Amino acid sequence: MRESSSQPPFEGDVLNYDPNIAALRVSRQRVELTFGRWDFRVTTVVAVTCHRCSGLNVIEQAIATVYSNLPSYTYEGEKMRCLLLEREEDIPLECRDEEGQGEEWLQDMLISAEIIDVAPAQ
Repeated sequence: MRESSSQPPFEGDVLNYDPNIAALRVSRQRVELTFGRWDFRVTTVVAVTCHRCSGLNVIEQAIATVYSNLPSYTYEGEKMRCLLLEREEDIPLECRDEEGQGEEWLQDMLISAEIIDVAPAQ
């Protein structure tokens, strides 16, 4: 559900990415991220609230948010995050941050990112 603003966020099928909202004040942006390995995928939408940020900075913050919300497991005394990727009618693929790369681990699996909404933060 989109928040109302002075201009509609979409004109046709294109997001009106107003730099006066995104980069000049506190904004709430929603980012759709798709992670994948082989033909396994997972897509999630993340809300990011930030001050004077746009573009890749927003996407990086969205990835950090996803990473911090992933379940963590302890294996042989090591704590690691886990992401489940799926494909049709198959067992999910469990991907683990076994090398402790943190957000870079997710960045390496990112295959699609799009800012789908921007509005002034409330």
